[in-house]
Amino acid sequence: MPDEFTAIADLIKLPETTRGSRRLAEGVEAIFGKTAAERDDIGYLLTLHAACYLPRRKTNLPAYEHTNGPYSMLIRAGALWNARAREWIPQPLPYGGKPRALLSFVASYAKRHKTKEIPLGSSFTAFVREMAGSATGGAKGSLTLWKTQFAALAAADIRIGLPSEDGKSRTRAVSIATDIDVWFARTPGEATVFPEAVTLTDEYYVRLIDHAMPIDQLAFKYLQHDPLALDVYCWLTYRLPRVHEPNGCPISWHSLRKQFGPDYKEVRRFRRQFLKAIEKAVSVYPNARLEPKRTGLLIQNSPPAVTRRQSRVVKIADLAP
Repeated sequence: MPDEFTAIADLIKLPETTRGSRRLAEGVEAIFGKTAAERDDIGYLLTLHAACYLPRRKTNLPAYEHTNGPYSMLIRAGALWNARAREWIPQPLPYGGKPRALLSFVASYAKRHKTKEIPLGSSFTAFVREMAGSATGGAKGSLTLWKTQFAALAAADIRIGLPSEDGKSRTRAVSIATDIDVWFARTPGEATVFPEAVTLTDEYYVRLIDHAMPIDQLAFKYLQHDPLALDVYCWLTYRLPRVHEPNGCPISWHSLRKQFGPDYKEVRRFRRQFLKAIEKAVSVYPNARLEPKRTGLLIQNSPPAVTRRQSRVVKIADLAP
């Protein structure tokens, strides 16, 4: 990193004794010195999710909206049909790091196998084991928690608002799944909802094939517990290689707050949290070139976090369903 750019790690030091800092340190050590291709850790993510984000915290609200510039994403909580009980089972809004990582699992599997059918069998179990350290069943097992978020994500109604070329406003449906196969608990103690497979909508599948960007799956693993840092990583992965201004592109704290932290009432509080998220994101994207300023963030053209020429879908997506 050039001398005129300040290392983010020099600005903020995370407590060495926290569980999160130890986990991140493990990720930095695993990532350092090898490309994602060399580690066989390349995954994919629809570029839409580098700009429009899912809820970061659990919410009981039926809908969530995120607006970024001329684009806006509206997510409504869905429901799944229980044929045995003959009733619709409401699903919560997906939130946190798990559905963000699941979006990369879906994209990686679809691109690797060129299919809209996403089975939640051995490849999904391997994915959960890699992300969570284990894949256990039971009502509170890791596999159950991940599948619960998958059910919420697949059932959600997602729409994008965007301007059209003729100056009109356009609303486009980009929900993930058209078919969701699930079974429901028969006895207490079982997982309430257990999806077995999903079929992607034509719209989502085509966009994955045409507009998915390569990401470092290992970065997702070590950032999944901090959704803001994960959103920042995805944004930097997409944005930095596309900076064309020779002296960099300045972005004000006000603009960054509108994009990443509209819930923060004070720019000062947002700036403090955003700098911590930036530090984490840069630690797993060491080639990122950016500099915090008093007025905002200066981003510079940077080498890609994952070189598309070397791209190969993450190994766990290659496993047979």
